[in-house]
Amino acid sequence: MHNRLIVLVLILAACVVLLTLFPLLAAKAASTVSNREAMEAMVLEEVSGVMSFVSGLGSVLAAWCAADALQSELRSGTVLAVMATGEEKFTCCQPEAVSPVKVALASSAPLLLQR
Repeated sequence: MHNRLIVLVLILAACVVLLTLFPLLAAKAASTVSNREAMEAMVLEEVSGVMSFVSGLGSVLAAWCAADALQSELRSGTVLAVMATGEEKFTCCQPEAVSPVKVALASSAPLLLQR
C-alpha cells in the first residue's frame, strides 16, 4: 500500500515538474535579441522554483521511507538498539584470578610483569 502511494506521489510530482517547465517552451519561442536578458531571468526563476520543489520532494520522500522502515522494524519485533562507547575501555587477561582488569591505554607500554 505504501509503495503504491509513493509511486503515485512520484507520478504527480513528475507531472507538476513538467507543467512548471512548460513556460520555458513559450520563453524559447518568444525570445529575441532585445528581450534576451528578461527571458534569461525568467528561465532562471523557473529552474530555481523547480529545483526547490524537487529538493523538498526528496526530503519528504526520505522522511517517508525512514518512517516506513521504522514501522516495518517495529512490526517485525526487531529490537532497536543504540551503540555507544563508554568513557573507559578495558582489557582482561586470562586467567582472571591472576590478571585483574586493566585500563587500556594505547600510548603506554605493558608493565614488566606482563611482558
